[in-house]
This record gives sequence, structure tokens and C-alpha cells, in this order.
Amino acid sequence: MRHKHASPIISECSPADSMSAATEQGLRHGPHRQLSYHATSGSLSRERGQCRFMEAKRRCRRLRGIDVRDPTGLSARDVWVVVKGIAIRFFQLHVINGLRYPRSELSDKDPYELLSNSLMSSPEDSKVENAAMAVTYDFSNQTAVVTGGARGIGRAIAEQLATSGAEVWIWDIDPVELAGTHSVVVDVTKRNDISRALALMKGKSIDILVNDAGYLGPYRPFEQFDPDEWQRILQVNLLGMLEVTYQVLPVMRRIGKGRIVNLGSLAGKEGLPRLAAYSAASAGVIAFTKALSREVNDSDIRVNCIAPGPIDTRMIRDLGNETVDAMITASPLRRLGDPKEVAALVVWLCSDASAFNTGAVFDMSGGRARY
Repeated sequence: MRHKHASPIISECSPADSMSAATEQGLRHGPHRQLSYHATSGSLSRERGQCRFMEAKRRCRRLRGIDVRDPTGLSARDVWVVVKGIAIRFFQLHVINGLRYPRSELSDKDPYELLSNSLMSSPEDSKVENAAMAVTYDFSNQTAVVTGGARGIGRAIAEQLATSGAEVWIWDIDPVELAGTHSVVVDVTKRNDISRALALMKGKSIDILVNDAGYLGPYRPFEQFDPDEWQRILQVNLLGMLEVTYQVLPVMRRIGKGRIVNLGSLAGKEGLPRLAAYSAASAGVIAFTKALSREVNDSDIRVNCIAPGPIDTRMIRDLGNETVDAMITASPLRRLGDPKEVAALVVWLCSDASAFNTGAVFDMSGGRARY
């Protein structure tokens, strides 16, 4: 039986600031997506519905302490707005499957409890409601290998895959204790270490390979490097990635499917001064990704690359405050990236949602990349 990759489950809507036509009546509401949900008799605009819901919520807050099921003490206008808000909320919760609660959970919950919790929530809760879209994946019965998963980006990736149901094997020079994962001490520059790690998996299929093991090296002009330093950079970032892929790819070939995600760098696209050897290694990762994707496109194996800019990891922080501050200043978003943001892109690339992507290089630089 052909094994299917994970598909995304939308759990919440993403925000986009907008105003509804109801603002003509002096009503403002928070950020939301302008989407329409169709009913049998026509369509109900979420823009109008959200405004009515927010008006009902404001009235409930003003009347906090009064049970909306008991209209005593409420004006006719209050009762009408609250009831209408509840009806709209009930429609939204049940029509949008999985948006707030999976449908299986809705059947087990008291609808009034769900609705009243939404109506009576605090302003802080409202901010959470309108947070960015949260997408979860189901990687049950899939096996993933993550190199360099002991810390930083690799750890965030391993944690996200494990949380999504995958059996995760972390290959790193340092052992790591992370719930739901297996830790194997592996130096990706040593062929025997990789072979031994594969043997420990006892013939398991490998559905996902994330090549994240990396070494930045010193931040200085190339002419000031010791040859051993730039050779180490090439060995870990480029040759190690090649060797791991060389040994894992036949496993994927046997089952005819798989996802390979290689972590390159903004340096590989731009060529960053004082990081010449690292830039060269990362450029090699990008070129290898494109070439390999064309070699395996006769199967369901997809090969993609992510090119992060400065991410808030120990590897970046070890460069010193002055260098980190300069990186933040150079970023259009004026901050370092979060490892979890990179992990979110990785798990998407490992899912069926990106089945049409291969040989691609995804920028994760906060707008710093020029192409």
C-alpha cells in the first residue's frame, strides 16, 4: 500500500487588518480574514458576522456578571445583539471544520460553553483568537532523520516533527534528550558514523531527511583563516550533507518516496563578506539540491532547500553582540529569526501540501535576501 505523506490541518485563521461596512455605524472590530462562508440560502459574510459578534462581545463585557441565558436586567437591544452574536458564532464554529476545534471534539463539548467562553473572554484572549494561523500536520507512521538536531534550528525541527507524530532520529555530535526522539551520536563528516546510525534503525524506512548539521566557523576575512578552519566548514556543511544524503537516498529509493530538506544559508545566495568559506559551502548545498531534485523526479521523492538569514541560535550569538546588532540592523524586519519559524517551513515542505515543490530554494531571511 502506498504510504501517504501528511496533510495540513488548519486550526485557526490568520489575521489581516480590515474594516467592515458596519464601521459606518461606528463599530470597529479586530483583525480577521475577509472570507465568505456559503449557506443553503446564500452566503454569510464573515466580515459582517465578525462585526456583529464583536459588538455582542462588547455588550457582554459591559454586562459582565449577568448570565446571558437569563435576560433579567438586559434591555431588548442587549438581548437581541447577544443572541445574534451567539447564533453567528455557532454558525462559524460548526461550518469551519477544524478552525477552532476538530469536529470530533465539537460533538463532545457543550456548544453553549464554547460560545459563552468566546463571548465573555478578555481583550487579551481576543488577541490570542486573532493570532497567526496555526497549522498542524500528521506524520504518524513516518520516520524522520534530522542531522544537527541537538540545538538551535535542528532541535526546533526535530521537536516539531515529533509533536506531529513522526518517529524522529537525531544525528548529532552531541547527545540530546528530547521527548519522542532517538538520539544517536554522529559526526556527519565520518562515513562509518552514518552507516552505524543507519544500522541502529534496523531496516526502517526513512520518509524524511533534514540535513541541518552546520558549522559557521570564525567571522573574519578569508585570508586570515587557517586552512584547517575553512576545510572544516566545507566538510560539515557541504561534504557531510552529501555523505548523509548518499547513504539515506537508497533507502528512500526502495520505497519510492521521501522528502529531503537541506538547510543552506542566505550566505549561499548572497556571498557574505567575512564568511567566504561558509558562503561557498552553502552555495554548494543550494546547487546540489537543484541537481538532485532533477535526478529523483521519476519518483515521489522531493528535494528542497531553505536559506535562512540570521536566526536566533547559539551559533549566531557566539559571533558577539556587535556582529549580532549589525545583522539586526541589516534586516528589514529589524530582528533575528526564530528557530520555530524555520521549523514551520520545514514541516510544510515534508507534507503533501508542498508535493509540487522540488528543487526550490526558500528564503527565510526576513526580507534581507536580494533574490
